[in-house]
Amino acid sequence: NVLSLLGETNLEFSKQSITLSFTWCAIFAPVVYSMSSRRQQPEYLLHILGISAIVLVSFGCAISGSSAPALAETYLLTAFAIMAILPARTAFAYLAVTMVLYATVLVARDQPYAEIQVFNTAVVMVLVGAILSFTRSSTIRAAQEMVRLARTDALTGLPNTRRLTDRLAGEIKRCRTTGGSLAVLMLDL
Repeated sequence: NVLSLLGETNLEFSKQSITLSFTWCAIFAPVVYSMSSRRQQPEYLLHILGISAIVLVSFGCAISGSSAPALAETYLLTAFAIMAILPARTAFAYLAVTMVLYATVLVARDQPYAEIQVFNTAVVMVLVGAILSFTRSSTIRAAQEMVRLARTDALTGLPNTRRLTDRLAGEIKRCRTTGGSLAVLMLDL
């Protein structure tokens, strides 16, 4: 029997780890969905998810007893996920919070060489965070440029028919809301 080989302590740790992992995935599943959809999610929703994940990891570390240092690594996964979805300044604030919590768990549980582990982890997290933030901002700039190019003529830089259609739809909606009238004049040059 595999469970008897693990022993009671490891079995309890495994149950907690599996529960924490499933809950963490349940929290970040909407984030992954929102990143894959074309709609941009409100930033407050992403903050709620990030804070929930940090609270969940803290709770897991609090109840896990001697296995808390192993579960503290989940703070790093949370920080990576937050860095991928939030602007750099906000993401690095979350990184600072998660690193303080991570260091607290390691030092409070008398983890051997905790200071060295925290320092090395902090260096790696800052470097990876910088790369993630740069990649995120570059991707956002490229997407904004693609939207701009899709709505303007490449030769003249003037609005194209797609932009005209969007603008007309907005004006029609505004006229229906306010009860006003709308006139369109088309000139074919």
